[in-house]
Amino acid sequence: MSLWPVALSTNGSQIVIGFGNQAIVRDTATGKELAKMAVTDGIAFPLSVAFSYNGSRIACGTHTSTAYVWDSGTGARVISPLSHSGSSKYVNVVAWSTDGECLLSGCLTGEVILWNITSPNGNQPITKIHHPGCSEHQNRLSSLVFSLDGSQIASCSRRGDVHVWDSTTGGIVWSVQEPQGSDPSGGVSFVSSATREFLVVKTKERTQARDASTGELCPLPDSLAGAVGLTRDDRMVNLLIEGIKKKYPEDGESFYCPEWVVQGEYFVFAGDELCHVVHVPKLSL
Repeated sequence: MSLWPVALSTNGSQIVIGFGNQAIVRDTATGKELAKMAVTDGIAFPLSVAFSYNGSRIACGTHTSTAYVWDSGTGARVISPLSHSGSSKYVNVVAWSTDGECLLSGCLTGEVILWNITSPNGNQPITKIHHPGCSEHQNRLSSLVFSLDGSQIASCSRRGDVHVWDSTTGGIVWSVQEPQGSDPSGGVSFVSSATREFLVVKTKERTQARDASTGELCPLPDSLAGAVGLTRDDRMVNLLIEGIKKKYPEDGESFYCPEWVVQGEYFVFAGDELCHVVHVPKLSL
């Protein structure tokens, strides 16, 4: 039975792991099982998971063109399945707005749907966008994120092209290839200082930031360096991944899901069969 997606809660205290046709919540520090959610419709398997910012809900994308939302404490389904068009069966990315009201779900082929799951018609799409140039095998959609105020959506493909969209109209605000030819396996994220909001793209090679409004490449303030996860040049990421692969050479990489995630002091590497959790004290970063 293959291990698929993983995600950490905002404070890093809990981890959700997709395994078989289930999503299992565990205590990050101890590995103790806290809750279990089953995908009961047919034979759907989790391909993507994400905690809401307050940790109360978990979203899950599957390989049957659907996404699910559960209560993270009870495992109860919050809303009926959210359905994509079927242009791709694989809903490999899900992301929450900071207020927990809206959810993004995206397919390998670049179809992205915005849902308001708290509304009476929460299973009806609000906005649809399409990240250009995506395909299931050559250049799949790899990351989605809301801006802090929910007004923008950022999407990134495996090839490294980043698009920022207006969440209301679905129009492109700006787009860029960044970094050239790099694999953005660390994803994209919005971070904010007192005067400016940034879009950060993390890869194994580097971390780069752009002005969220204009797309202009700019330095990330020292005060925000820790917010992007691990070190500024991601040398710690490479060391951790190399160490895990050396110790567990039989554990292959997951094709559909992000290879690694980080939150707070925890680093998680998702293999094909094993989930590797490493505690990295901030003093060592």
